[in-house]
Amino acid sequence: MTTDVILLKQVKDLGAEGDKVTVANGYARNYLLPQRLATPATRANMRQLDELKKRRAEREAAELSTVRELADKLSKLTLSISVATGPGGKLFGAVTTHHISEALAKEGFEIDHHKLELKHPIHALGTFDVDVKLHPEVAANVKFSIVSKTAPGTEEAQASEAAAKAPRAKKPRAEAPAKAAEPAEEKPAAKKGGGKKKN
Repeated sequence: MTTDVILLKQVKDLGAEGDKVTVANGYARNYLLPQRLATPATRANMRQLDELKKRRAEREAAELSTVRELADKLSKLTLSISVATGPGGKLFGAVTTHHISEALAKEGFEIDHHKLELKHPIHALGTFDVDVKLHPEVAANVKFSIVSKTAPGTEEAQASEAAAKAPRAKKPRAEAPAKAAEPAEEKPAAKKGGGKKKN
């Protein structure tokens, strides 16, 4: 059995406030109605749709403004992703949307990797860009560079170089064992004439 309800708030995978939706009786009775997420689609309640739609339009306008500001900030950003490389700059593995999402997080932008539109994983060093789908009406283009961890200028390379230049600590020389202060014990002198005289 199903019933019609009017959503009072946005419900994931169902709709937004002001939407009239058909749901299972149990879902409406046990969740939507007790949580005040929806109201029965009666004639009296249907008259309140205009107010709900107005509230929805205001919320969506505020969200759109926030998303556009975020898109502007992201478009001015250039990320740097350090990766391990082998001979000739060949990457060990590939750079994916997960790596880009982590790099964005380090810059203070929590973006789900599913919102990043990368055609295929990247297997080479260089400069690239990725589209970030922030909203049905708004997307941002983010530039990023993939650099080797051992390339000059990277933090890892600078740390290795600093470690190589650091003076090695001199080990203290082992002190020669001290000579015995006391003289060696004297051996008892052999007794003279200890033997018997022959007749």
